[in-house]
Order: sequence, then structure tokens, then C-alpha cells
Amino acid sequence: MPSALLTPVFVYIAFCFVIIALMAVTRVRAIASGELRGRQVKLGERNWPEGAQRVSNVAQNQWETPLLFWAAVSLALILEVDAPLLVGFAWLFVAARIVHGIIYISVNHILSRFLSFGVSLVAMAGMWVVIALETLNA
Repeated sequence: MPSALLTPVFVYIAFCFVIIALMAVTRVRAIASGELRGRQVKLGERNWPEGAQRVSNVAQNQWETPLLFWAAVSLALILEVDAPLLVGFAWLFVAARIVHGIIYISVNHILSRFLSFGVSLVAMAGMWVVIALETLNA
């Protein structure tokens, strides 16, 4: 089971690195093109062009709610929870987060973004329920 649970983790980590790299590229392009001067954002102000800010927001999102995903995976591995449903919820979470990021960066359709975010929350809650039930019933 650990390798099955780690596969969506590695996919999600790869997604995070892709987003961070994309954020760097969009920010460098914005400054190199003269669209933005470095001093306009030197204290963290959100003065980036919209496209760069969208990517930045997606990167920032990966450090917020997904912390509960990381905690669930860590706890499941420590407790050696062996439940295929847990792996299914992990994959659903990762897929929903990737879809959320793609929507945010591309069309930024609010309802679609909200729905994909909601699916990721349901998947994460499902992970915690499976861990709780497997642990309490052991």
C-alpha cells in the first residue's frame, strides 16, 4: 500500500514544482519585458500582471489547504493504513488540485474553480474519514 499511496504524492509534488517554475518564468518575463519594475513588487505587493499573478496564486494555494493532504498521507503511512479507498481519495484530491490550477491559470472561470476546489476538499475529507475508521477499528 505505501507505494500505491506515494504515487499520487509524487505526481502532486511534480505539479507543485511545475507551478513554481511557471511562476518564475512568468515573473521574469514580466520584468524583462518592462511590463513591471522590480520595485513595484519588492515588498510582496500584488502588482504583477494578471497572468503572472494567477500562477502565483496557484503556487500559494499549494501551501494552504493541501497541508491537510500532506498530514493525512504522513499519518496513513505512519499508521500503515492499508485501504484502497484511501488511495482513490488521494488520486481524486491530486486530480482536483491539478484541474483547479489549470482552470485558475487559463480561463479562471470562478464556478469551475470553486467546483474543482470543492471536489479536492471532499476527497481530503474522505481520506481523513478512511484513516479514522481504519485506525479506530484496528
